[in-house]
Formats: sequence, structure tokens, C-alpha cells
Amino acid sequence: MPPTPHLTITSKMSQRMLEILHVLLNSQLTRTGEFYPADKLSSMDILHAAARVDAPYALSTLPLQEARWDFKYPSLRDAILSMNGKPIPIRLICVLENVAFNKNPPYIDVHPLYDNDAVTGNAILGDPAAFDPEFDYDREHHPIRLSIEPRVQEHADGSQRNSLNQSKYILDVFDNTQLRFEDRTRVVVPAMLKRNDLVIATCHLRLHADPRNSGPSYDLVVRELRLVHLAVSYIEDL
Repeated sequence: MPPTPHLTITSKMSQRMLEILHVLLNSQLTRTGEFYPADKLSSMDILHAAARVDAPYALSTLPLQEARWDFKYPSLRDAILSMNGKPIPIRLICVLENVAFNKNPPYIDVHPLYDNDAVTGNAILGDPAAFDPEFDYDREHHPIRLSIEPRVQEHADGSQRNSLNQSKYILDVFDNTQLRFEDRTRVVVPAMLKRNDLVIATCHLRLHADPRNSGPSYDLVVRELRLVHLAVSYIEDL
């Protein structure tokens, strides 16, 4: 087995600056903020506390010294960032930019709500070639893409096929629009998610170590979404 690669994020900022950035809103979302009523935007402390229960680490605070890449046999190309033998759940409070469940493979694009998550996400996942100077001159960051894995069913003949039922994604979506984050009984069909919805995503960081490529690449695999606010209802809430 090849040596396990390590993810390195370098920064000249002091720890204090990192802490400040972690609670600063992403300036790129200032115009998006008009979609959310004041009581929702003032609930960021509640969001943080709720997200920490299941995912104690933000994208910008990953425990890289203790973490290891866990390769799943027989694949020696894909690995999940893990600690103590378990995938590290990463919380990401974000705004939906694009929902593409009809694509193959499906994905959603998001803008992190906090500036440090946006900076870290683009450092790990961003593709500099994706920027178009003509259209992106006023945008510091592109949205972060979250991958969605299809649910696979094993049949009597031993074969595996993608599930065709309503739970065809390995993704749970819960309605927490009442800010009752302990409630996991209100399940939302993923197809109901729309642009500008405010969500808490729980993700895993995945490594693609294909030796045919010049270097490793990474993506975030989303496992759970907690819907905090529906953008389509913002007029009624203002």
C-alpha cells in the first residue's frame, strides 16, 4: 500500500485571527442576507451549538495532526479523513447555490456562511482554472461542491444496483426551520431543497489519490442536511 498522503493547510494568520474569522460572515453573502428574517440571522449561536453536537469540527478547524486517511479495501484510490477509525463529521453552515439531483452523479453547490470556512474550502477544493476574469472579477470564492452518493441495493443474485426508491441517496434531510435542532422526526424529501435555502450540512472529506494524475484531489461528501430556513418563504417572515 502506498504511504498515506496528508492534507496540509498553511496559514500565516495567528490563532486569534482564525478565531475571529470563524465567526465572521462570508462577505460574498451580504446580498443573499436579504432572503433571511432577522430572527434567523440572529440564531447563529444556536446553529453553532446544534451543529457541534453531531459534527464538532468545522471545515476550518479540522484536527489534521490527529487525522488519518482511511482507505477502504479493495480501493487504494479513495479514502475518508478519519480519526480513531471513524470518519470525521464536518459541519458546514451554508447557503444553497445549486441543487442538481438530476445529474449523474448528483451534487449540490453551497456558499459557506462563515468566511473562514469559505477560505479553507476554496483552498482545499477550489479549481483556479474555473475562474473567468470577465464574470468573476467581483467574486472571491466560487461555491463549494458537495457530492451525494447513490444508495446501492444488493439483490438476490449478489449484484448491486442503484436504488430506484425515494431513498436513492445516502442523504438524510431534516426540517429544522423551527430551530428545534434536537427534532429528527420531520424528514424532508431532498428534491424539495431550493436555491438560497439556509442549511447545516454534515460532510466527510474524501481523498482521490489516482496515481495517473499529477496530485491528489479532494471533495466533500454530504451525509446529512438540516434545513434551517426556506428562501421561498422569506417574504412571509419579514
